[in-house]
Amino acid sequence: MQRFTLNRLVYFATIVILFVSCHDDDDISAFYFPSAEMIEGKVYEYRFVGKPDVLPEYWLHVSTENGVNGKKGRFFESTLFGTNMEVRQIVKEEIVNNGVLLDELQLNFRDSTGNRKTVKPIIISANVFPFEVRDTSLKYFYKIFFKNPFDTLQTTYLTRSRTYKGKKRCTYKGKDMECVEFALEEKYVDDREGRWEKVVYGTERYAKGIGLVYYKKGLQREFALEYELADIYSKDELKRRLH
Repeated sequence: MQRFTLNRLVYFATIVILFVSCHDDDDISAFYFPSAEMIEGKVYEYRFVGKPDVLPEYWLHVSTENGVNGKKGRFFESTLFGTNMEVRQIVKEEIVNNGVLLDELQLNFRDSTGNRKTVKPIIISANVFPFEVRDTSLKYFYKIFFKNPFDTLQTTYLTRSRTYKGKKRCTYKGKDMECVEFALEEKYVDDREGRWEKVVYGTERYAKGIGLVYYKKGLQREFALEYELADIYSKDELKRRLH
């Protein structure tokens, strides 16, 4: 009787270990940006793959405890800069237990005369990045709506979906790293005296302990945007490099 009970206990323990292992494998929170380490802010510089003459993209990432409308919690703010330190976009995200949600988005527009205006789109669906993935067919949706500040008759819906494709190997500064990969799909619906639709497809890779290290998207292969992470440094270093 004791032997039978012991065998049952060993069998049960094995099942628990397997369950915990599978559950841990589903947790990909460590692959998103390490927001807890970004209180002072870090700049991620992305360069166009194979085309060194194309200007880089500069993203400043900062963690904060303040969200929109006085919300408190864990928040992550990312600012996209142009080459003259001009702010092109600000993304504010909330870090929750099971993923990342869009808290606010600011888009900066410029017309042909150089005038600038800022738009804050309406958030319809806020899913940015999941921390738990068990189904590779499931799509995580992010949807926004906004009007062109220089032509309010023009309205745009953007629906972005991410589909988890599993773990891959990728590199940063020549170092081989474990990554997770997502298939990306962006659908633009534009209305102004008629409807215009465009769908863009792409790929994203996030490295463990770093965040986004590679992305590619476009209508066609020969016109695709393809960027990889080239360097990480402070905001002061960004100012030095751009001045």
